Amino acid sequence: MRQDLRRFAPIGLWLALFGTVCSIVFLVVFREYSFVVKSCIGLAILGLASYAIFDPLHALSIITGRKARFGGMVLFMTF
Repeated sequence: MRQDLRRFAPIGLWLALFGTVCSIVFLVVFREYSFVVKSCIGLAILGLASYAIFDPLHALSIITGRKARFGGMVLFMTF
């Protein structure tokens, strides 16, 4: 059962990407923080949340993985 839900997780990431791109486009085109922009941001958050719900182990490994821990140090070392 868990494997069946895991295959729907990438759909959540695509939904989040679509919401992010749409919110940026609408913000640039209309130049105001309107209801459409807020709805697209909500869609992006909903997509990320659905990804975390459908595949929690992979979402946790992204947050607490080695690249996440030591990648921030590279940012500080470059400045």
